[in-house]
Amino acid sequence: TLVGLRAAGDQLRLAREFAVLGDYDTSRVYYQGVLSQVSRHVDAVDRDEDASDPYRKGKWHRVRAQLADEFKSVSALDLERAVFSTRPGSDAAADRARGAAAAQREGQAR
Repeated sequence: TLVGLRAAGDQLRLAREFAVLGDYDTSRVYYQGVLSQVSRHVDAVDRDEDASDPYRKGKWHRVRAQLADEFKSVSALDLERAVFSTRPGSDAAADRARGAAAAQREGQAR
């Protein structure tokens, strides 16, 4: 698991770098890999009866939640970027507008 977490650290660095560079699709792929590794580690920590340290468990749950928030932010940026890549008045622009409105309503409902 330690090797996997080290690799996840490298993947996280790449995910953030690609996000800063505006390559959101690639960034999201790396974030998905990191989230998968961290989720496996969180599950292992939760199952480990010897690791009854609530601080350790809580820390990893917070790490996973923070990474999920970063992933959502990158996904939102990707949607925003996509708005500028469609011609106004096109069917694709109308579809995106409907999808964005639905996502906004869903976010407000939470």
